[in-house]
Amino acid sequence: MRVIALERPDDADAFFEHAAALLAEGISPEHVSWSVGDSADLFGAAIPAPRAKWRGEKLFAAALLHRAAHRFALVYRALWRTDGDKAWLDNPAESDLCSLRKLEGEVRRDIHKMRALVRFREIPDGYGARFIAWYEPGHFTLRANADFFVHRFADMRWSIVTPDLSAHYDGEIRFAPGGSRRDVPAEDARDEDWRTYYAAIFNPARLNLAVMQSHLPKKFWRNLPEAQAIPALARAAQTRAQTMIAAPPTAPRVARAPARAQTTATGLADLRAQLASCEKCPLHREATQVVCGAGPSNAALMIVAEQPGDHEDLCGAPLVGPAGKIFDEALRRIGCDRKTIYVTNAVKHFKFTLKGQRRIHAKPSAGEIDICSWWLHREIEQVRPKLIVAMGASALRALTGQSFSVCDSRGKILDLGESRILTTTHPAYLLRLQDEQQKRQAWRAFLDDLAQAHAMACA
Repeated sequence: MRVIALERPDDADAFFEHAAALLAEGISPEHVSWSVGDSADLFGAAIPAPRAKWRGEKLFAAALLHRAAHRFALVYRALWRTDGDKAWLDNPAESDLCSLRKLEGEVRRDIHKMRALVRFREIPDGYGARFIAWYEPGHFTLRANADFFVHRFADMRWSIVTPDLSAHYDGEIRFAPGGSRRDVPAEDARDEDWRTYYAAIFNPARLNLAVMQSHLPKKFWRNLPEAQAIPALARAAQTRAQTMIAAPPTAPRVARAPARAQTTATGLADLRAQLASCEKCPLHREATQVVCGAGPSNAALMIVAEQPGDHEDLCGAPLVGPAGKIFDEALRRIGCDRKTIYVTNAVKHFKFTLKGQRRIHAKPSAGEIDICSWWLHREIEQVRPKLIVAMGASALRALTGQSFSVCDSRGKILDLGESRILTTTHPAYLLRLQDEQQKRQAWRAFLDDLAQAHAMACA
């Protein structure tokens, strides 16, 4: 019997390295015993298998984070079977496959619950404000969730304490042994805000305690400040629902245009202050912050990109991510100082879809672009550039109100009142190209467009 002792219960990488070595030696699943820490099989050979680099897809990695004691043996048995016959993965009746899918589903739900239900409380620690949270995950999901919290709260010093493990962020993530509920304050000033918010969104007519507890089991209630309001709201739900039904219909509210004094900016600083509270479209709900334009108020050249990406959303500045690095290099090549130009986006909030722990850029809709173009045209009124470069189709639509093909419009000068528009590709397009020859051609064309724009603005 080969005994494999992993150092941590969530060490999936070590598991796959050991599994690679075992598969290379031809060790069948019934001759392998898996354990965590020092717990070893007294009747087996307590010598860990030599590690080997895993070469292949890491199937069922999420299942390894489950608390089920048999998870390692189950995943290795699946890898053993896949190594001999990949077709078994297509058979939904396979019991091992069903078991693994069940474990994976429970772990993924646990990851999602942690992201939704962690509640931070503020404490002083000698270096300023620190935010700490107590959470009891169902499985070993803290380490897998760490990157999400790092990106989501990049400007915050925080700690998440669980019974198994603690995560601490001070510019860098580090892990420490777990703690207890006593390590985290029981209350803070924000708890009342959570209760007020929950009471405001609570719909008594749709109350179903069984469904609520299936999505939010009671074991989480003691860690949620808003959960304290649930019993009282539930008791009053029937009376409130009957009152709502008996009430006469109300006249529809007609949206009024905001007063001119509230929407007319007297300068870029005033415009940015108004933009920070913009809720004209739903994109503000998920984005970290609004990303305003940057640059001098009298710039002769304005660059309009499409929308913020993940880096821009976290930093609050336009074109600072991978596409921004390409843009900066292009400016250096043509001899243009970024400090002399005004850079902004057609859409001011980051639109994305979640893929695992990553926020993937999603293309803004025509409606979202049109709504946000109001802000872009206010920027143009303030800066009054001689030339505007539209980088991408979204930027071109925001400027003109019409959908044009970048390929058809490239190199042409369009009139926009006191300013003119020159169209080019977005630098992110260069990142997506796989063919090296196409990438070189696109890079040269991008440089030529920017050089032409710079010359026209400086003329």
